[in-house]
Amino acid sequence: MAEFLPGDRVFITKIKKNGTLIAVRKNGTCTVAIGSLNMSCRIRDLAPASSAKGAETYHSIKGTARVAGKKPRISDSLDLHGLTRAEALTKLDDYISNAVLADMTAVDIVHGIGSGILKTAVHEALKNYSSVKNFEVLMTNPGTTRVYLG
Repeated sequence: MAEFLPGDRVFITKIKKNGTLIAVRKNGTCTVAIGSLNMSCRIRDLAPASSAKGAETYHSIKGTARVAGKKPRISDSLDLHGLTRAEALTKLDDYISNAVLADMTAVDIVHGIGSGILKTAVHEALKNYSSVKNFEVLMTNPGTTRVYLG
């Protein structure tokens, strides 16, 4: 088995993607950055990046991820109505990642008005994304937050 150190380019065999090793833990797991996304996996599922055949290559641009030659097709808005806080944050994370990959510059997150739980959770989460430049509640619809990406 190859010895890996933080900063090494690696290939994750289970998902056939290249990334950069961020951390190695004593329990045999590690954290790998794939563009702006971090994922945990087992060290035994890694190979040196140069041995990766057919892997999608990610290029980091200003902290965002881009898959060479591929852009997902996604809607310009995400509706979180009826979801729990945890479900909404999971969907938000996937949506923001895909919006960045699709080179979108602005998206709308529909959280509704209600008690404000989803709105507060969404706004707190958006503060932690390096790809989110700014966000604002729409004056014409206070149940929607416009998110500016870049």
